[in-house]
Amino acid sequence: MFRDNVASADSTSESVWIFGYGSLIWRPNFEFKRSVSGYIKGWRRVWWQGSTDHRGTPQSPGRTLTLAEDPTAITWGIAYELAGCLEQQQETLKYLEWREKQYDVRLHVDVFALPVATIAEVQSGPTGPSSANLSSLADPAICVQPDSRESSDMHTAQTSAGIKAEIVENTNLVLSGCLLYLASPDTTKNVNYLGPAPLEDIARQIATSCGPSGRNCDYLFGLIEAMRKASVNEDMEPETFLLETLVKAII
Repeated sequence: MFRDNVASADSTSESVWIFGYGSLIWRPNFEFKRSVSGYIKGWRRVWWQGSTDHRGTPQSPGRTLTLAEDPTAITWGIAYELAGCLEQQQETLKYLEWREKQYDVRLHVDVFALPVATIAEVQSGPTGPSSANLSSLADPAICVQPDSRESSDMHTAQTSAGIKAEIVENTNLVLSGCLLYLASPDTTKNVNYLGPAPLEDIARQIATSCGPSGRNCDYLFGLIEAMRKASVNEDMEPETFLLETLVKAII
């Protein structure tokens, strides 16, 4: 069975989980019950999406993150369980649809625990969890320890909107069916897709772009700060940390 302070769901609950890999990591800006730090498999974080609504303009697009399929890659991020009743959760999803309106694909993904990944029960709030509220899965007080002689229990939560999140009693697989927003390379549906470019050119674009949500470089710096707090290092995200160096040299 789950311990009381480990993320869990039962058949009578209505849980919606969102996986963030960009600004949702450091600026969720919606109320949530709990957050889980972990990674998804088969996707690589890339700076290939143009932003004309948040971190740039139509005349001078910024660059924000999306994911590219890569069977050898993992991408670290944070999953959030939406707070409130079903009606409140639907309002949050409407906000996220507006916020992620230039992202044309919705996926459901599995979230896995890093060796030092965290699972947190935090106070609801628009600014997200503080590092003081995060607890390590390695902490024996909260670590899930399924009996190897028995199959792991799986608890499923289903919303009326059809968004499902499963909490799996396993120290590696943490969440199943977590909603993720993705900007695809299909330019017939995603007109703001920019695609790959030399890292120096991406850095220059990030350093010089600004939009209604602020400077493009602050999007990068917010992500880097969150990564460092979560002990995600340069070996795991070499391109992102190199971008920080290149952008700071420009600004």
